[in-house]
Amino acid sequence: MLYRRDLKFDKTVSKYGRTYNGVTSICNRRYQGVAVLAVGVSLKDIDSMRLTYLIVISVCVVILGTFFSIAMLWWLHKRVIFPLKEIEDAASSFALKSRN
Repeated sequence: MLYRRDLKFDKTVSKYGRTYNGVTSICNRRYQGVAVLAVGVSLKDIDSMRLTYLIVISVCVVILGTFFSIAMLWWLHKRVIFPLKEIEDAASSFALKSRN
């Protein structure tokens, strides 16, 4: 069973580049150490994954922003601009008919 009470992390520089390491002991139910678990991840991998994530999020924001802007403009045209244009046309037609 893994107990998180002695989980340790550190950053090191090795011949493979910067790495992020985690070390913990694996204990049994009586809290006796039975093994040591160590994991190392290259920060180059983490940085590339983070960059990919940021690019995907940025592209999604741009696409959704464009979609919602177009949808808002369409809604404004349909619900506000077109009715105002019809009112303006009707008022112009009424004014022309009134003068004649």
